[in-house]
Amino acid sequence: MRILSLLVAFSFALVASPSSAEVICDPESPDMCAALIKKGERSPLTGQVLTSSLAVSLAQKASGCGDRLTLELSKVQERHKVELQLKTEVYEADLEAMTKERDLFKDKALARVPWYETPIFVASTTAVVVVALFFSAASIAQ
Repeated sequence: MRILSLLVAFSFALVASPSSAEVICDPESPDMCAALIKKGERSPLTGQVLTSSLAVSLAQKASGCGDRLTLELSKVQERHKVELQLKTEVYEADLEAMTKERDLFKDKALARVPWYETPIFVASTTAVVVVALFFSAASIAQ
């Protein structure tokens, strides 16, 4: 903004046509100064020399920078908001799918098996039948 005010002051200095040696400085920053010189004259300042049309052009470009910066910032903020919302939705969908998968596994793992299909019942019944067969074979053999 200081550059803009300096360039505007320089433009007014060109229109007012002060003496060629007069130097105009920014009150907030004394090292930002401008002076009106004619082609071929020595400048009382060191640095770059700008034509009045270039100074006006730079001032116009500088005046639009704040608006472009605000627009770009709002665009980036909106993009980040959309990306965050998308990631949140994906996370929630993944969480819901994993919860359903866990519940399904839990239901299968904890499902009650009928009493006659439990391993202890099958092993006990098999042992009793085998012992009964041996005793019946032994009594027949006598």
